[in-house]
This record gives sequence, C-alpha cells and structure tokens, in this order.
Amino acid sequence: MNDSSSPEEAEKPAPVAAPGSKRLGVLPYHVAVEKHFRENHPEMTSWISPQPENDAAKREALRLELLKTAVRLDRGSRPELYGLAEDVLQTLGLESPLTLHQAQSGSEMNAALLYVPGEIHVVFYGTLLERLEEPELRAILGHEFTHYKFHEADNSAYGTTDALLDSLMNMHDTDPAQVNTTRNFRLYTEILCDRGALHSCGSIIPAIAMLVKTSTSLVEVDAAAYLKQAQEVFASGDVQTKGSSHPENFIRAQALHLFSEQGDSAEPAIRKMIEGPLRLDDLDILGQEHVSDLTHQLIHWFTAETELQTSAHMAQAHLYFHKFKPRSIPMDSNSLLRQLKGLENPLRDYFCYVLLDFIAVDRDELDFGYVRVVGFFRELGWHERFQDLAGKELGLRKTESSRLKKLLAKRPQQGGSSDE
Repeated sequence: MNDSSSPEEAEKPAPVAAPGSKRLGVLPYHVAVEKHFRENHPEMTSWISPQPENDAAKREALRLELLKTAVRLDRGSRPELYGLAEDVLQTLGLESPLTLHQAQSGSEMNAALLYVPGEIHVVFYGTLLERLEEPELRAILGHEFTHYKFHEADNSAYGTTDALLDSLMNMHDTDPAQVNTTRNFRLYTEILCDRGALHSCGSIIPAIAMLVKTSTSLVEVDAAAYLKQAQEVFASGDVQTKGSSHPENFIRAQALHLFSEQGDSAEPAIRKMIEGPLRLDDLDILGQEHVSDLTHQLIHWFTAETELQTSAHMAQAHLYFHKFKPRSIPMDSNSLLRQLKGLENPLRDYFCYVLLDFIAVDRDELDFGYVRVVGFFRELGWHERFQDLAGKELGLRKTESSRLKKLLAKRPQQGGSSDE
C-alpha cells in the first residue's frame, strides 16, 4: 500500500449502486437457512444464540490471543491506514471500535476478521499492506468488515446460524445434508463479502485485483484481463464451484461482474455457480425441503381425481405424509410441470417411482392411473422412461402392456395439465 497521501487528499470512490439492488443485505440462501433452523429447531437456535453476559470474556480472550500472535497497529503510527479503514466503515454503515493487526507468522498475503461482538479486529498476513494499492486495500477491508456486518445483522441471527452449522459439523454423525448446507452457507457468505468489497472500493477492477493478488502474491494484476479469462470458462458451459468454503477466484470474479451489471437479477445465475442443479444424492437442507414439497404436490395431483382416492391410495399417501388429505379444489398442474421440468436423474426416476407406488397399490384403478400419469409425464418428456420402469416394476405382461398402449392411443389427453 502507498501511504503517502491521506484519505482527505485521496479521491473517495463512489459506492456502487447495483441495478435492482436496494441494499447490501444478506443473501436469500442465508435467509432461508436461518428461517429453517429458527422454525424447525428453535431449541438448537436458542442453545447456540450469543449470551451478552459472555461478550466481555470473549473480547478479553481475543485480546490476549492477539497480543501473543500479532502486532497491534497503532493509530498514531498508521493514521493513513486507519483513516482509510474508518472511511470504509462509514461506507458500510458500521460504527464499532476498530483495531488492525499484523500477524507475526504466515507469509501468504491475506486478511481475516476475528469476530467478537461489538468490536472489529482485522489481522493482515504477509506483505499484504505493502502489495495492495489503496483501492484494493479498500476492497479487502470492505470484504472483512462485511463479515462483521453479517455476524451482527438482525440481532446476530445469521452469525448464530453460522455457529450452529459449525457445531453440527463437529458431531460424529453429521447428516450429509447439513454438510452441504454448511458449505453453501459459507460460499454464499464469501459472495456477500465480495459485494461488500465492491461497495467499499466503488469499482469491480480493484475488487478483482485484490482477489487475485491475495491468492497469487503478484505485484501487478490486470483485473480486466482476469475477468475476461473467467468469462472464457463460463463460455464453455455452466460451471459450479468445487470450493469447500471459498469459491474459486474465477467464480468470484464472474459473480461480482454479474452483480455489478444486473444487481439482484443476477441471483439465479450465481445460484447455478454455487449450488449447481438439484441432485437427489447431493441435497442440502433446503433441497430436501424442496423435493419434499414437490413430492407433496405430485401426490396431490395424482389424487385430484376421485377414482384415485381409494383407501389403498390414501394409505400410500399417508406413508409419505401422515397428515395428507386430498385437496378440495384442483391444483394448477402447469405450475408443478414447470417446477419438475429440467430435473436430472436420479430425481426424474425418483418421481417416476413415487407415482409407480400409487399405481401399484390398487390394480383395480391401474388403467386410469397409468394413463393419467403417462399423459402428465409426456409433458416433461419422461413418459417413455416411466413406461419402461412400469413394465419392469409392475410386472406387466406383453398383452397387458399392449392393452395399456391402446388405451393411451384412445385417451391421449387424459391426465397431463387438464386439472387446473
């Protein structure tokens, strides 16, 4: 960093106001996961929630640890640095006391927020302060300060969720869905904090340069060229991060670019980068809820016809959802079709098997149920796969298969999207 000019002398970048974005807030994924635990596991949330009476002890413990492992940067000897940092705090709407530190070990360029309630402590590693230009330093401070803002948001609701996920990860029988949720939650946190960097430095160029410099220790970085490099990756097709806590730089650069250009409208594209397509064998907690909801809708669609509300069908429905009751009014099957469209295997086969279960439990209504389901799946292009599975799983003889095919030919519109 070049400390030769004071913050008053330097031109202050204008904060980025991304199109369609009202504020630098937590991301939809954070909101949904926090809501899930608050509503479904209130006892766990209450147990992990911060206790104000412990804050002083936490701050003292951190202070002692930093005295041992870092060099405290004094305001009197680094007025330019603190002036710049305070300017970034103001940009982000933060007023908590700030202390900056230089780590005594670790040669890789980096910075980290060490969170305690009510105080902001940022530790610099390696030669970061000497390597970053002022706009890049604004970016990395904005990134770390946004971590603090995230922890404090909504009475520490999201910091509590992060701590709860961390605690669950330390259990010996961790659910794979919890592992995936923790991973996604933290990946999205980095995406959010990159937006804090963008907001703080006022331009995507220093924000990207900061990312590349801290990961490579390069003295000079052509951020525009790196962004072009990242876009070449995405030109080859959809790409999903393989990171466990931080997305790869090319994904972070592209996510920043999309957000700076599109604002909140970029969320679907960024979600593809972080979460990828919905996969049955790789669901997070929210994915599990979504698949459960789709299953519930699919059973409602099947049982919308009174002929398919037999005692056997209702018993099967109760195996899936013990409080299931057929709807008194028809559902919008087009909405369900839109949600199912584009799902990949093994999810496609899962939903085929769900309806096969219902057809199999009442052979007296097999014809009606079969024709109805094939008509519905024809809208998705799944009908041939369903018929193959039905032939095998239902043990249909050739004569019975031929009879069903004739029924389909006579009643091609049965089922499908007719019950709106």
